[in-house]
Amino acid sequence: MKSVIVTTLSLASTAALAHPGHIANETIHGLLHSEHIIALVAVGIIAYALKSLRNK
Repeated sequence: MKSVIVTTLSLASTAALAHPGHIANETIHGLLHSEHIIALVAVGIIAYALKSLRNK
């Protein structure tokens, strides 16, 4: 049941206006900032490390 709720909420989420002045439905724009790319890479590395540690 929990996974159904998470899936529903993630599919129904809308764009957040973190930086004022941007268009709400400009979805790719948020991924082009360097600090966002660094954050995405860091989250990927942490997820990979956690998965590796759990499999030991």
